[in-house]
Amino acid sequence: MSIFRNVPALRRLTYSSLACCLALTTQISRAGNPADFLTLLVSEETDAYGKVIPLSEQHIQLFRSLSKEMQVQLLVQRYPWKRALEKAYQGEGMIFGISPTAERRSKLDFSQVVYTERVHLITRCQNHFRYEKLQDLANKRIGVVRGTSYGETVDQQMGKLFQVEQDTSRLSGRMTKLLQGRMDGFFHYSYLHPAALETSLNHYYFSEIQGQASQSEKLFCVQSKPISNVDIHFAIRHDINQDKLQKLDAALIKLKQSDAFQKMFSQ
Repeated sequence: MSIFRNVPALRRLTYSSLACCLALTTQISRAGNPADFLTLLVSEETDAYGKVIPLSEQHIQLFRSLSKEMQVQLLVQRYPWKRALEKAYQGEGMIFGISPTAERRSKLDFSQVVYTERVHLITRCQNHFRYEKLQDLANKRIGVVRGTSYGETVDQQMGKLFQVEQDTSRLSGRMTKLLQGRMDGFFHYSYLHPAALETSLNHYYFSEIQGQASQSEKLFCVQSKPISNVDIHFAIRHDINQDKLQKLDAALIKLKQSDAFQKMFSQ
């Protein structure tokens, strides 16, 4: 099934979906010529109140730049990660934010690397343990988001070297479980460096979850050494790829040569 759509397909969208799409895409159709649409499946995260957290400014800018360069309007659809992955397997769109694994390669074609993210280990500061190597997780209980890969070496040790606590992608829920002692730590993707991420997580907990104007203490610590470094890609099912990834890769190559892109994911 093709994931390029012509303008008339917009009539089937709900008003809210249309508003979201128009906010995230660049209008590229020319007078008299219908624009092509590419469905882009993106992970959905919710806050402590169940409200969907908006895409980061970096990702919005990335999608807009690619849309303009490819002359294709990106129709962003957000789902919990596991569902987004299932939809990609079913050929319902191109997925963003995915890393290669043997299983995924058997079903999907991957773009070139967009950027690299670090997988960090988040722990309670009061029960902080030192992490230097994967073996340090022996007999620990670690929170992971369902359907998420943290690098194939790490994935292979889940349920073997360390116990797994299956989580949703809701960060507030994961933080609460950690503070309650239901796990020893959780894996968290970020392109931020440990100190910046630690500040961000603690600020988020006190301001967004506790509703406090100021931070009274530091509850969450980020291990200085990442669990792994994972390359992030776009991907699409083999049989509907055609030239879509080639167009995307060409746009990425051009975009990655700009200073703006270099700054986008280098915090």
